[in-house]
Amino acid sequence: MNLKSLNLNKFFLELLFIFFLGISFSCSKKQEFYYIPEGLNEPFAIIYEIDSGIKRQNIKESKLFKIPSSGILLTQDVATFDTWIKPKRFLVDKEGNLLKEVRDYYIDKYNKVKIEQGSNYIYRSYTKKIKEKNKNQLRFTIFIYGPFESEEKIEELQKKALELENKIIEKFGEDNKS
Repeated sequence: MNLKSLNLNKFFLELLFIFFLGISFSCSKKQEFYYIPEGLNEPFAIIYEIDSGIKRQNIKESKLFKIPSSGILLTQDVATFDTWIKPKRFLVDKEGNLLKEVRDYYIDKYNKVKIEQGSNYIYRSYTKKIKEKNKNQLRFTIFIYGPFESEEKIEELQKKALELENKIIEKFGEDNKS
């Protein structure tokens, strides 16, 4: 090997290192926190990019979403869907004190963690896009949330989530099925 080929190999290795370093920084996302008010026992929603919505709050450099007792949070924040970090969700009292972490029902069930009767769980969440009336697309996330009583109760919560979704579509725009 000559000096020229060694320099070329070193250049490509440095370029490859910089590429992977850039990928790792672009993929590192901030932790998201959701504060769910004590007493909310049904599905809730976050509607993103609403001009009159609440400005994003932060805990250090992480996003904080405080769900109001109405169950619908309007935020100016942009929706992020590619986070690799599982969000943390907490039940909070009226003063904002953390009471306990809200767990994922199906993850706990799969991992054989004891499901506590009467405890609130996130059963599922999903995001939709709608065409906002006379504007661009609007994104919102529905969280199927509530106390565990039975599998039938989960079905009731799913129906309530669909009602909430329809309420949002009716208020903000037309469903474009995307």
